[in-house]
Amino acid sequence: MPSVTTRVGEVRQPKGGFVPRNRFKTTTIDDGILLEKENVDPRLVGIAVDYLTRMTQGCIAQNAFSISLEGARNIQKEYIALALLKDIERLTKTSVTNACRLL
Repeated sequence: MPSVTTRVGEVRQPKGGFVPRNRFKTTTIDDGILLEKENVDPRLVGIAVDYLTRMTQGCIAQNAFSISLEGARNIQKEYIALALLKDIERLTKTSVTNACRLL
């Protein structure tokens, strides 16, 4: 299965895109938290989004994160991986954090 970025690059879009940008409204949300620098590699975030999306579409966590679990098994750290996986249930802050740690 190709990554989202790869798939987007394969799809031809009409001139101006599928939906013109001027059809969107910009909304600024200020929660008082200043983000100065991202602390998770964008590639890792992309994989986490992919795996968590699979889970929201019905895939069980063990299958969605099977590659990560196999890697943990290979380095005899499966117990840590399974502990992280246990708390990945929904799209909560804990689930996203544990998904990134597991990856």
